[in-house]
Amino acid sequence: MLSRLNKTFVRKTPLLGFISAYASFTLLAFQHPLLAYALPFIDLGSTQGLVQLASLQVIQVALMAMTLLALSLLPTPVIKAFCIVILFANAGAAYFMMTYNAEIDRTMIGNILNTDKREMLQIWHPKLLLQILLFAVLPSLLIWRMQIVKPRWFIRLGVFFLVLVALIAWAYATAFTWLWFDKHAPRLGGRVLPWSYIANTARYFNQAALAGRVMTESGVWAV
Repeated sequence: MLSRLNKTFVRKTPLLGFISAYASFTLLAFQHPLLAYALPFIDLGSTQGLVQLASLQVIQVALMAMTLLALSLLPTPVIKAFCIVILFANAGAAYFMMTYNAEIDRTMIGNILNTDKREMLQIWHPKLLLQILLFAVLPSLLIWRMQIVKPRWFIRLGVFFLVLVALIAWAYATAFTWLWFDKHAPRLGGRVLPWSYIANTARYFNQAALAGRVMTESGVWAV
């Protein structure tokens, strides 16, 4: 039995199949915070509402697929490491977002980075450990055991642009939903994992760097 499982976990996995499976898993496992906000504002009985819901899924899958295709230019362990880090970060973020009805914006990133050990112990809960185990540890072990087989570089490049063109085509075909997305973009953006904390972490450090630089009267930048 163990031998059979071991062979299953280490069998060769095509890169495109891995990307499809990983994007699908992260979509199903970590979009609860996003849907918790979006669904009350979507009329699922109308065509427009169904398209709005579908667009949320299409955007998430396309962004993850393009990111992993771009990372495929690097060694396979880098791809695996990125995927594993995202799983752990998503699991923790999704738990706190649903538990405290929070959104990950730039301010939240600052609060997280400045949280001390005492505060961390106060918000620790066994449910968090269970979520990390189910949605991060177990799939990470599977990912690390996989032998990912990459196709030729031009195939990966072609698939990347195919996904990009498909995303742009979808966006223009569903242009009638743009006003809805524009209205809810600030709240939606803080709930889309992992892009909410990736983008807002970059914004936080950029703001911190700018705030740390002061223009002197002589025009020389001082840190």
